[in-house]
Amino acid sequence: MRVANGDGIVVSHEEYSYQRFLYVSNLRAKVPLDHVIFVDDDQVWPDGFFLELLLSYAPKTSTHWYGKVYQPQSTPVNYWESAISMAEIVDRSHPEVTRFQYGGPGGAIYPADLWLVEDLLRLSGDLERFFKYEDIWVSYVMGWLLGWKMLRFNGPLPVDVGLSKIPNNITNSIRAVAIHGDFDEQGVLKYSQDKVLFLNELQAEPFNWNLGSQ
Repeated sequence: MRVANGDGIVVSHEEYSYQRFLYVSNLRAKVPLDHVIFVDDDQVWPDGFFLELLLSYAPKTSTHWYGKVYQPQSTPVNYWESAISMAEIVDRSHPEVTRFQYGGPGGAIYPADLWLVEDLLRLSGDLERFFKYEDIWVSYVMGWLLGWKMLRFNGPLPVDVGLSKIPNNITNSIRAVAIHGDFDEQGVLKYSQDKVLFLNELQAEPFNWNLGSQ
């Protein structure tokens, strides 16, 4: 994780995904920050990635190299059924897709003012049971609670070395959209059903994240 502020760049490695949210929250409370970049440690980032990501920054927006766009006719939408796949993102397909409804944090820049929104940290409170799915929650807060834009990154894309570790018995179609860490050694999808259930809960009362209307 990289945090940029008026004094330069601070780099911090966090042990689990939601911990990076807590780290930024604590840092934002102490020092003025403009923006924060999250990266995953199972990806190789090309030359120019960070510069292009920094240039994409604008208040009340986030920028992501990976994300999802859901079919409006699906109610509720399924977390895994994106109208644009990982392979299509990497191939630069569908240039008309400039915004995401779900933005992957691994390789993304966020405005630090997002950490002034109390709801963002509910995963350490009343929604603690969902702390593993902070990626879904931050997209909900960005896109639905705040109405901020999650933009598609146009710069150089990473090489996901994690994909090479997925067992060969996984079909190519699944490998194309897989994110390293979602499979165990036997090739069984981990947490996938829980992610579906969490997204379904966010689409129902009392959250009402109406992805089909966006």
